[in-house]
Amino acid sequence: MIQVYNAGNTNFNVNGDMVIQPISVILSNQINIIPSLEMELSYDEYGVWEYVKEDCVIKCNTPYGEDLFRVYNTVKNDDTYTVYAKHIFSDLIDTVAKDMSNDDICIVKTGNATGQQAIAKLFNNTDFTGHSDILKTDSVVWERKYITTALLGNDDNSFLKRWGGELYINKFDVYMYNQLGSDNNTLISYGKNLESIEEEIKIDEVVTRIIPVGANGLRLTGQTPWIDSPNINKYSNIKEKVVEFSNVKVKEKPEDEEGFATIDLARAELIRLSNLMFSEQHVDTPSVNIKTNMTDIRDSIEYQQLGYSGVEKIGLGDTVTCRHYKLGIETKARVISYKWDVLTEKFVEIEIGDTQLNYFDKQTDISNKVSKVLNDNGNVIAEYVQGIIDATKSKFRALKDVAQTQHIRAMLFEDLDSSSPTFGAMCCGTAGFEISNKRNSDDTDWNWTTFGTGKGFVADCITAGTINANLIKAGILSAIKIQNQDGSFIMDLGGTGGLTCKRNGQNSLSIEGSHINFYRFDDSGKYSGSIGTTTIIGDNTKQAINIYNDKGSYVTIGYIGGDGNIHSYMDFDESQVESTNKRSINFWKNAMLHNGACLYIGDVDNCYLTSSSTGGAYLGGDMYVSGTLSAGGSKTRVVDTSQGKRGLNAYETPNALFADYGHDTLDSNGECTINIDTLFLETVTASEGYEVFLTKYGKGDIWVEETNDTNFKVCGEPNLKFSWNIVLKQKGYENTRLQKIDVGDAKNETI
Repeated sequence: MIQVYNAGNTNFNVNGDMVIQPISVILSNQINIIPSLEMELSYDEYGVWEYVKEDCVIKCNTPYGEDLFRVYNTVKNDDTYTVYAKHIFSDLIDTVAKDMSNDDICIVKTGNATGQQAIAKLFNNTDFTGHSDILKTDSVVWERKYITTALLGNDDNSFLKRWGGELYINKFDVYMYNQLGSDNNTLISYGKNLESIEEEIKIDEVVTRIIPVGANGLRLTGQTPWIDSPNINKYSNIKEKVVEFSNVKVKEKPEDEEGFATIDLARAELIRLSNLMFSEQHVDTPSVNIKTNMTDIRDSIEYQQLGYSGVEKIGLGDTVTCRHYKLGIETKARVISYKWDVLTEKFVEIEIGDTQLNYFDKQTDISNKVSKVLNDNGNVIAEYVQGIIDATKSKFRALKDVAQTQHIRAMLFEDLDSSSPTFGAMCCGTAGFEISNKRNSDDTDWNWTTFGTGKGFVADCITAGTINANLIKAGILSAIKIQNQDGSFIMDLGGTGGLTCKRNGQNSLSIEGSHINFYRFDDSGKYSGSIGTTTIIGDNTKQAINIYNDKGSYVTIGYIGGDGNIHSYMDFDESQVESTNKRSINFWKNAMLHNGACLYIGDVDNCYLTSSSTGGAYLGGDMYVSGTLSAGGSKTRVVDTSQGKRGLNAYETPNALFADYGHDTLDSNGECTINIDTLFLETVTASEGYEVFLTKYGKGDIWVEETNDTNFKVCGEPNLKFSWNIVLKQKGYENTRLQKIDVGDAKNETI
């Protein structure tokens, strides 16, 4: 269903103002370009087409679910009405990025930020939310920049230039991923004429034979002074290239720091580097660009035979393996654009290629890498100096004003052999130090993470190996410390006990053996408690993970409330640090026992609280409640009878009353004084007055003659037997009657 929302209607969670039935709707999408729609409508007799105007919004399906598009142009033709729309993200084309916390709100400063932090700040104060998985850190200032330009622009200050990434949008969520799509092992074949499949295969830059040359005229000798590609016989002619490896040289003097000790070692290095250009840089494979018209070819026999059918199931940014039909050579390429029929929900055109159609300034291609190592000023382009450099014997300097064609990564060290124990890469340049041990999905580059910058080693990740303690003893390393930029937080490995962390010069955390120790947050450095493995007292064979506090501290499990403060679910406070009106273990929120689970209290066999899947809570053993005990429903005492357990219901009154019971006999004068139990009198208030109820056993009259604070007098028929029942108000609750009880939502909870 395709819906139209009038220009003023922004409630896209409900149905639109009009449902339309176009003749055709084609969605076009490509990497780092805002998706667009082209729609054809007929001039229907009801004039529905007139409702689709500039500035209205169209909701329709896409390969990724429902999405929104803003109409920006309409064209009236003789037979049809054409509508052009861009994703609703295009609303920000005319919106300047703002930061309300600045005096000049049109200046947005990211500070040193990850991709997520930067994009969140860019979309602040808009209806859109920015997301990114890019961990690289950088900083930028957007001054009076339109938001779309700040994100996707081609200048040095755009998000795309600083952090990189590839755009994905869904409604009001904007994502900049490190890379769209994945390699789903789809294989397509090409190289044979097939109608409606447009193939562009470039082999003019292919190299199948490398003639390596080192520094000072170093070269291979003999009848075959070159290295051949495994694919050399798959082409009609040999494609030779002279490649200069200027960093490979032989030492002129034994004491020289740079170069190889012998000419044989240097030539072996030329051979190794040449082979890497085939195995890792794939200079012996052609570039490919394939555009398919899916509507015309989907059902053709040739289409199925050549293996194009898998293309229908891939998405933007996905990597596929392309096999040349005749040469038998495979290369990797990505889906860089597509067109999708909204009505049939099928792809009508897919383009697969080596070149991304986006705002990126791509790195120099492989042919330039093998043919050019100097820029126009005659300076070394450090990106292209590849090979082995012995760091203990070599010196290298890479400056921004020297390697002018490479402003980010001036020097690269890498081991591309995935089976090698040193597989990985490190580079340095004006962006700082970057490291990686993982290739991206299409194997064209590393997944870089920041190791350090000119501002210090503020890193995405630091992975440390083993540092021999002998280095410290020998004075090579006096201490091992890591600190933040202002020195307020320090991690110290220089001691013998383990790791010590200090905040503003005082202990904040330490790790010793299997214990993590915590210290007060007020910078006093006083010990508070630990998490660690302990043994049961008297049996060191039984291990436990224990959380424990020192005297003067307590343990709490809590949450951040709406006021921004930390509140407790429960706490453990043996020393009553927080309050003297607590017990050692305190619950501050409701607790629930599920499906017959038991909470044992003191005595495992006799005292427990349990629940049942049929409903209800059960207490085994005695229970003491300090304060008011309230219950919904009746209060029942369970007793054993010959017919099983039976319930005796409670006698309840609006007031807080206590009662006592006894029996006696009138004397020969028809009198009897009943003294109220002195211990019972400590629980009630007799001075408020009380009620006496008499039951006689025989004939004659009986009555209460008088009542006092400590006794009452009964008179009547001499020698008459009787029983008495007195009811008095509970001490401290003399004025309590039908008090209001607030139990919240307790009817839905089992406590």
